[in-house]
Amino acid sequence: MSDAARELPGRPRGGRRGVRAGLALVQPLLFFKPWMRLRGMDPVAAMAGAKMPGGKLLIELVRCLVLAYVIARFVALLGVSSWMGAVHFGFLLWIGFP
Repeated sequence: MSDAARELPGRPRGGRRGVRAGLALVQPLLFFKPWMRLRGMDPVAAMAGAKMPGGKLLIELVRCLVLAYVIARFVALLGVSSWMGAVHFGFLLWIGFP
């Protein structure tokens, strides 16, 4: 049975892919301490000075939102509408802004 046949009406496509992507992002947070121990490092000592001040965190969030808006505007203005166009655009962004 295909994914389209199993989906409920009105349910957005790509739900499973989104969950997998989310797990890939969360996994390092879940397994940070065991990973550090396997590398022979102390997780508590590594995280001692890792607290980011709230102001810097807020500025970083705003910066990321502005960047997402600018990239979305570029996509709209350049007329990127196919997956191959999106791949080319993403590749050029990757090369142009390392």
